[in-house]
Amino acid sequence: MDSRVVNKAIKQVVHPVLKEHGFTQFTSRNSWRYRAQRIDVINFQSFNAYLAESVGCTTYSFAVNIGCFLKYIPVTHPIRTRSDQLIPQEYECPLRMTLHKGLTQRRLKRPDIWLIKGERDVEPCVADARDQILNRALPVLDRLADDREVLRIFREDLPCIDGGLWGFGNQPSPVRSFYTAYTARHCSERELAREELANAIQSGCFDGIQPQMQADLEDL
Repeated sequence: MDSRVVNKAIKQVVHPVLKEHGFTQFTSRNSWRYRAQRIDVINFQSFNAYLAESVGCTTYSFAVNIGCFLKYIPVTHPIRTRSDQLIPQEYECPLRMTLHKGLTQRRLKRPDIWLIKGERDVEPCVADARDQILNRALPVLDRLADDREVLRIFREDLPCIDGGLWGFGNQPSPVRSFYTAYTARHCSERELAREELANAIQSGCFDGIQPQMQADLEDL
């Protein structure tokens, strides 16, 4: 068994479907879709030997993570580029979700890991991952195309790592204020943007971009 067998199946089974839905950049384990103000990311997470042993799977097993990168939120560290396009990693996105599998695997009851013990497991696992991307991930990413819905999430929702959206911090928290502020500014909610940006600046958690944040606050 070789991880290249899994990579080949992802390329043959998943990538064509993602291309039909507007994804244009691919590596063996990552896919990106570009919109005017966001970048959607789908990641097939692999496991090193230590992590695989700790969760009871194999190094050929995988999880599927999605992310939504919002271009109107300033970045706090450099984002890699490819062919002059940003290629953020899923873990660099402010909105993230880990998919649950649809098939039953008695050997590993964790819902977020597709267990692959040998080559015969590859086809059903990758096919099920494709189905979960179609039925669960893409509708969520389409919902996040609504800027007002993103603002509502940042203002109201609790992060949920068990099959829901997460990555944007608890309420209240500096990162939550930071994301809310710039999303509110993007939605022309100036008063809310001023309040949340002031909170983020006061936290002292964003030293690297503090001058930009201060200038943005003065412009509001």
